[in-house]
Amino acid sequence: MATTGSLKWRTAQHLALLLVCGLLVGCGAGDFGKPVQQFAKGVTDTREAVQELSAGMGERARARLVARLGDPGTVIGPRDGECLVANSSRCRIDVGDEVFPPETRLKNILEILELLDRYAASLNVIVTRKTAEAVTASAGETLGHVAAIAEKAGLKGDLSNVTAQSNVTNLAGFFVTEYVDYVKVRALKRTTGTAQQPIREVGEIFGEASAFLGDLGRTEQVTLLDRKLEELQIAREEGRINQAERLLTEVGELALSIDASPQHTPAAVVTAMVASHDALVEALRRDDPSIANLHKNMQRFVAKGEELKALVEAFLK
Repeated sequence: MATTGSLKWRTAQHLALLLVCGLLVGCGAGDFGKPVQQFAKGVTDTREAVQELSAGMGERARARLVARLGDPGTVIGPRDGECLVANSSRCRIDVGDEVFPPETRLKNILEILELLDRYAASLNVIVTRKTAEAVTASAGETLGHVAAIAEKAGLKGDLSNVTAQSNVTNLAGFFVTEYVDYVKVRALKRTTGTAQQPIREVGEIFGEASAFLGDLGRTEQVTLLDRKLEELQIAREEGRINQAERLLTEVGELALSIDASPQHTPAAVVTAMVASHDALVEALRRDDPSIANLHKNMQRFVAKGEELKALVEAFLK
């Protein structure tokens, strides 16, 4: 039987730990549940949009290649230095000046987005776990995804052995809920803080890739601008000055519209993702985070991801 002194000591320990948890956690894990879900949705929407874009671009490239089969001037054969060369690392076929099977240059981007999707889903799992042990295990898995992202982003340093461990002994009775919540917030702090730099590096990678990712939102506008410019030139050459003047006005309006339109590239969406993740990291570091502002930041990212999906669907029609 425990003595009165030992019971008092254990009670004092529990109360002290509870106070420490309150000071360290500030907001509970439940407060971060919605932003984490929003972040996961935004990443998934972005991955699905780029996946669909890659597949669509591949289909279009294949259609162009098939159309060239009827041209006797199209040379078809193994790419120089590949396929038939011993120890060559690749094997692709040249069909005229294009490659078969078609390549969309999105393979590496998709691999990064797959890893980000797993990371975001793992953060959501941390929030929903019921025991401290399960939270800690999920945090370890999440950090494994972070290590893979860091490697893909070309960051030096080995994160593969990083684990999330609790150095606080579990409590019993009415302290359990508070303790699990404390472990969740610690796990979220640890994982998001570790992921911050790798995810920023991913943003840089997407920024550099923006040239070939293209701006889907402006594609139709630019096509229309080209057509209007051609009509304008023909009208001038044929002496239809009134029509040329009207077309010039339309061209000017289109140019202003293109200038004013926001970016609709996967790179722009990933920039929003990095900003929202930074906001999550900052909120977890603060004792009094503004959850309302965090929600707004996440919602901007979610909206961009949803918009990108819609633009990809329209682009591929």
